Amino acid sequence: MKVGFVGVGNMGGPMCRNIIRNTNHGVVVRDPNPDAAKLCVDLGARAAGSVAELAAECEVVITSLAMPRIVEEVALGADGVAANAKPGTVYIDLSTNSPATARKLAEGMAAKGVRMLEAPVSGGTARATDGTIVIMVGGDADLFEQQLPLLKSFSGEVVHVGGVGMGSTAKLINN
Repeated sequence: MKVGFVGVGNMGGPMCRNIIRNTNHGVVVRDPNPDAAKLCVDLGARAAGSVAELAAECEVVITSLAMPRIVEEVALGADGVAANAKPGTVYIDLSTNSPATARKLAEGMAAKGVRMLEAPVSGGTARATDGTIVIMVGGDADLFEQQLPLLKSFSGEVVHVGGVGMGSTAKLINN
């Protein structure tokens, strides 16, 4: 399977590097900071020239981004994931968003034939690095089960908490 990872900075970088180390998946990365991308490329990932390129070639696209506005732009913008991914692609957002933002993303993805899990993480950079973060996943239960091995490759605990919006709710309660 080919996995795309957009946002390989402080949190996303360690999670992406754990996917590279702990799976046999091909990994493609995109980050505005070339130094952040290089840390993943040095372990075997390939850097994409754009989000559109990454989305077009990957079966699973993961984002870990700093702000909901950026998540929406990367996920739903003209050069983003939904506009460029093939139908059947899986989109997993690890970012911290509101339940309303998560539902908006899921609706935008569904309109393009892309299935989504929202999967905010808890634990900080040290736990992202050592692979012990907790992931609170909202989305379809069958899709969750399909993606569980990938999620476990960079997490100590992965919990399905219900439909899209519930991952964000669980993260807000946890905080």
